[in-house]
Amino acid sequence: MQKNKLYTVCTTMLLSLSLVSTMLNASNQSNLLDEKPFQAKILYAPWRKKYIASSTHKQEPRKHDCHFCNVSEGINDDEYFIIKRYKNVLLCMNRYPYNHGHLLIVPFEHQSDISLLSKETAQELMHVTQEAVAALKKTCNCVSFNIGINMGKESGGSIPDHIHLHILPRFADDTDFLSILAGTKLISVDVDTLYKELKKLFTLHGD
Repeated sequence: MQKNKLYTVCTTMLLSLSLVSTMLNASNQSNLLDEKPFQAKILYAPWRKKYIASSTHKQEPRKHDCHFCNVSEGINDDEYFIIKRYKNVLLCMNRYPYNHGHLLIVPFEHQSDISLLSKETAQELMHVTQEAVAALKKTCNCVSFNIGINMGKESGGSIPDHIHLHILPRFADDTDFLSILAGTKLISVDVDTLYKELKKLFTLHGD
């Protein structure tokens, strides 16, 4: 029995190392061809195939240069994974999550600096943060979080002109060999399923 377990462990380790080696070689070849620095990747399961291929899925026309302004004025909440709209902010899922359950709180006000937000919006931003954390604890079974704002281009904000808050659930051992050695993040949770669960939870609880 012990020999079988040892054989299984060794086989798993060899397969893992083989996968990492393949990914690193592919990454190095790509970098040499493109002459670009290595960037971390996200490995997704193809759960969005039906939604993308659906003939009923149409993107709304863009009215603004700012992505978040277009999202806030859009009418198709499912397209942007909007969980709930409040008076001054909206809560949505991150389309490109760092971890499953990664949420964004986006003020309707187009401001690049948190100090420029109205007092009412700033207060609601924190109130929704509390609600979102409570909801993620129930749906994702997590107790640890990274919560924060990347203000300004130099901070790493992808959309620095429109302030927004990140809520990132953290799990035990959520950094594995793929993310460390191959620069690839594995997200195995169905985004659509989690979106529906969160939206249902917020609908039941109301305001």
